[in-house]
Amino acid sequence: MAKLFLALGTNLGDRESNIEQALSLLDASFGPRFAQSPTINTEACGFDGPDFLNCVVVYESRKRPYTILKICKQIEALMGRTDVPEYDSGGNRVFHDRIIDIDILLYGRTVVDTQTLTIPHPQILTRPYVKELLSSLPCSTPEQIRDARDRQGRQELHRLPAAQGGRQPRKS
Repeated sequence: MAKLFLALGTNLGDRESNIEQALSLLDASFGPRFAQSPTINTEACGFDGPDFLNCVVVYESRKRPYTILKICKQIEALMGRTDVPEYDSGGNRVFHDRIIDIDILLYGRTVVDTQTLTIPHPQILTRPYVKELLSSLPCSTPEQIRDARDRQGRQELHRLPAAQGGRQPRKS
């Protein structure tokens, strides 16, 4: 089984209750929690809005990454999240207030890089509170965070044109 690290965040309504409800629903889907970080208050990232309450929870799982994503999205919808991802004219994600947000941060050594799912999470290293929460977990090590950064760097390298140091696709 692989360790599944999920970040939870909420900035609407009774934030503590929202986190507890999401954790209860996640427990029902993934079984007992392997570990949980403290819950911390953070400023909204990427938009002006009320502060978020955030935590990271760890489960052990054998589920496929897209099954995990589907479970997380179902829980968000069940709790009342209705927003659809929105992008500005430059293709950047536009963020809004959320009743609950559940992000897959890490899943063992799994790497996924598609339009609908990226593991490790693309903002795992750019949001200081995520690194803080991960570092608070006894099952999370600095090596895992560095490894996630290295895997993300390799993903970015594959996206660059060859002239900028990226890899050229293999010709068959």
